[in-house]
Amino acid sequence: MRPPSNLSRVPVRVAVAVAASAIAVGGVAFAAVRAAGSADFTSAIVAMHSDKCLTSVPGHRHGNRLLQRGCTGAATQRFEFRRTGSGTSTGGARYEIRDTGSGHCVDVAAAVRLDGAPLIGWADCHGHGNQRFTLRPAAGFPGAFMLVADHSGKCADVRGASQDDGAPVVQWSCGDPATAGNEIWKVAVPSGAGPLPSTPGTGSATAAGTNPAWGLSTPPAGAPSSRAYRAIVTDNAHGYHPRDGECSREIHARYWAWGADGKVYPTWHPPRDPSGCTFGHEHGEDPRTSRLFAEVGWTPFGFANEQLAPSDPASQRDEDHVGHKMGAADGIQVHASSDPASPVVASCDALQMMHQGLHSPDAFTNNLHQMSYNVRCAYADDGTSIETRFTALVPIGRPGGFDVAEQCADGGARRHDDVGRVTPADSPTGIGDRFIADSVCADDIVAGNGDINRINEIWVYGATAPRDAGRLRRFEIATFLFSSNPARYFDPDAPHRTGHTVDLCYRGAKGFQCDQVRRLADQSGRKVTFDDPRSPFNGAARLMSPDHLVIQNEGPTTVYTDVFGERFSTTEFPGAIRQYIAGNHAFDEHQGPINGQFRNYAANATDRIHAPN
Repeated sequence: MRPPSNLSRVPVRVAVAVAASAIAVGGVAFAAVRAAGSADFTSAIVAMHSDKCLTSVPGHRHGNRLLQRGCTGAATQRFEFRRTGSGTSTGGARYEIRDTGSGHCVDVAAAVRLDGAPLIGWADCHGHGNQRFTLRPAAGFPGAFMLVADHSGKCADVRGASQDDGAPVVQWSCGDPATAGNEIWKVAVPSGAGPLPSTPGTGSATAAGTNPAWGLSTPPAGAPSSRAYRAIVTDNAHGYHPRDGECSREIHARYWAWGADGKVYPTWHPPRDPSGCTFGHEHGEDPRTSRLFAEVGWTPFGFANEQLAPSDPASQRDEDHVGHKMGAADGIQVHASSDPASPVVASCDALQMMHQGLHSPDAFTNNLHQMSYNVRCAYADDGTSIETRFTALVPIGRPGGFDVAEQCADGGARRHDDVGRVTPADSPTGIGDRFIADSVCADDIVAGNGDINRINEIWVYGATAPRDAGRLRRFEIATFLFSSNPARYFDPDAPHRTGHTVDLCYRGAKGFQCDQVRRLADQSGRKVTFDDPRSPFNGAARLMSPDHLVIQNEGPTTVYTDVFGERFSTTEFPGAIRQYIAGNHAFDEHQGPINGQFRNYAANATDRIHAPN
C-alpha cells in the first residue's frame, strides 16, 4: 500500500546581478557564470563516479534525453540554474535547470515518483515540482551536490552507476553520499550565487538552537544530560545497542542537541557516520532540508518525556531511541478540497518529529508518544500565514490497548484492551489512535486471504485547544504516521506478545516482500530473521503527513501547555512546555489535507538498516 502524496512548491524568482568565476573540479574545467535577469549561474554538471557530463540530446518522444557523456564543453553540456526558492534552508537552494543548447528544462518525465523514472529535457518550463531541484551539499565532497527533485524527494542518478557514455540519468531514492557516487554531481556554484549551506557535518551550522559540535564531539564535560541521552551512552533497554561493525556508542553520542531546559538530548543523525560506519537504524528525513530548520534547529529526542514527573521514577515514560522519526517537506500545496484538481489555497512547510516504535510491544499498551509539530502555511487569498512550533507527549487514543488496522479488520472494528501495564498508570486518553495488526489478521494472511501488505500500521496524533480559550479562539492539529512494513504485529501467544512479520513468510504468506525473503534464504542457506538487515520488514517505509492545522489566534503567540499538550495558558506554570502559536485565518471545513510524502528510508542497502528501528 502506497498512500498518495502531493508535494510541490510555489516558485519565487530571484533576480541577480552579473558575476563570473571559473572553477576546475576533478580535472574538469568549467565556468560558473551569472546572467543578468535570467539565470543565477551556468555550469556543467559532472557525475562524481565517472567524471562525465550530464548531456541533453534529442531523441525522447517528449523532448530531449539526458545522458552522461565525456565532457566536451558543448552547449548541450552546460546548464542554467535559475533560483526558485529563497535559498535560506540549510538543506540547499532550489533551482530550475535549463540546458543552454535547447533551453529545455530538466524534468522528471510525467512527474512520476517511482525509482527509475527518466530525467528528460522538456521544452515547456512550467515550474512544477518535477522541474525544481535542490542542490543538497554532499557531505565530504566540497563543490559537489545531490540533485533532489522537489516532487519526489529523489535524486538524479546515473542508472546502475554506469561508467559508459550514453548511460541514462534517472531519479532514484537518495543514498548515502559516502557510497552513492553516481548520485553526486560536481556543480560550479559561484560564491555570490546566494546562501548555499555549509556541508553537513562540518560543525558550522548557523540556525538558532543548533549545536556546532553536532556529529563532531560529545557534549562538554559536566553538561547536564537528559534521561534520553543517558540511555544512548549506557547499556539501557531504550538506548543504542551497536552490533559488531556498527558505529560505537561514542560516535553515536556525538549527535546531540541542547533542549530548552538546558539539558543534552540525542537528536537526528544520518544512517551512516562520515567515518563509514553505520548505526543500523534511521531517523527519517534530514531536518536541515527544511526551511523551518533555521527557527526550529535540532529536535531534542525525549524532551517532552523529560518534563513528565521528573521526580517520580515510577511515572517516567521513556521511549526507544530508534523510534524517533523526522519528516520534512517544503511548499506542500493545499487544495480547496480533497480533489487534487481543485484550486490551491495554501502552501505549507513542515518539519516534524513523531515517535513510532514498530518493533516492540510498547505501543500495544502505552499511548504516550512525543510529537514535535512545526508547520507554517501561507494562504493564497490574502497572504496571511499561520504557524506553530508545538511539542508534547501526546496521548494517542486510549491507554492499555489499541485498535486493529483497517486492512486487518476487513473494514470492521476490532480492538484489544487491557493488553498490559501502562506507564504512567494514569495516562490520559487522547485524540486519534494506534492502528496495529494482530495475530487474527496474520493467520488470515497465511490462510491465503490477501498478502503480507495487510500488515501495516497507522498512528493518528493530535492536539487541540478548547474553543474560544481566551484570545486563542481555535487551535487544532491532526497528523498521522503510516508504515507499510512494520517488523511486528500483536500476538498474545508469542513471547512479549510480539509476532515478527518476517516469520509469516515462512508460513506461506504471499506478497513480493515474502518472495524476496524466501529467495534470499534459499540463496544464502540462512534464514532471514526479524533483525536481519536483509529483512524488508524494518519499519523504514513510511509516510508522515502534517494533515490538518487550524489557527485562529488573536492573543500572544507564546502559549504554555502541560506535558500532554493540554491545559493551554498564556501564563507559565510548573511543568509547562512553551509553545508557539501564531496567525489567524478562517478555516474551510472542505479544505484538503496537508499531504506528506511516502519514502523508504532503508532503500540504500549499504546503510544496513534492521529492526529494531
